[in-house]
Amino acid sequence: MNSLLFYAGGAILVLIVLSFLPALKHLVKPVIESIWKAIQFIFTESGAWVIWLAKMIFRSHLDIVKHLIHSKEHLDPTSKFEDRS
Repeated sequence: MNSLLFYAGGAILVLIVLSFLPALKHLVKPVIESIWKAIQFIFTESGAWVIWLAKMIFRSHLDIVKHLIHSKEHLDPTSKFEDRS
């Protein structure tokens, strides 16, 4: 994960340096604008993802509690048949 962040930071640094060169400014500027629009889209749509993540965490905790409270036979009715043989 750290290497990915390192490479992304290096790429951003390269884009910033290339944007200062007059000959490459018109080539790099659309790339920087598209990256900025993607970042804005991710942060504007993140509210729905936060709600989804909170629901998933809550449901997984309910599953853990359910598995701790109930017996194996209650959760898996086929276990009665497997124990007979």
